[in-house]
Amino acid sequence: MDINQKLWLNDQDKNDIVDLIKNIINNHQLKNKNIYFGGFSSGGNVALLLSNYIVFTNSKIDLKGVFVVDAPIDLEKLYENAQKEIVKKSNEDALNEANFLNELFTSELGNPKEKLSPYKKYSPFLLSKNEFQNLSYLQKIKVRFYSEPAIDWQKTFRKRSYEDTNSFKHIHIFIFKILITNNYSPNYLIII
Repeated sequence: MDINQKLWLNDQDKNDIVDLIKNIINNHQLKNKNIYFGGFSSGGNVALLLSNYIVFTNSKIDLKGVFVVDAPIDLEKLYENAQKEIVKKSNEDALNEANFLNELFTSELGNPKEKLSPYKKYSPFLLSKNEFQNLSYLQKIKVRFYSEPAIDWQKTFRKRSYEDTNSFKHIHIFIFKILITNNYSPNYLIII
């Protein structure tokens, strides 16, 4: 199973990963307690979605918490940011990443302006709809978000403001507008 560079998981992916984790625990006689998942960037999305699935399905994995670092948890916003980067052409690396994302989203999910349902199905969070159903079971475990926006680097090399980063567009807004107003209590650490 290859989950490298995945921004979302389908149900079969989640089920396969849960089975893999159970097999690792059993085959290596590990204690099934105090388990935490974490991920950086797209791996953060995978960690959040998988954690929510494990809690939802009561899959016999003693998951205590999940942490993410600079995860682009709103796939619709990530698509929109990629479109802006393609137009802006401020940096070759940023343009290459934007083109990769554009191709991925277009081929797998389509354009969210034309069809939002795949984004709603796979995105951890959608700001445009205040939708976080793919994270709704995380109230039962510890959740921690880390963000290191490297503001000076973003300004110099990507011509981005803080508001254009994953830290702001995805995590910051998600935590302060959605989770806290719905009685979640995540930890959010910004490293500047």
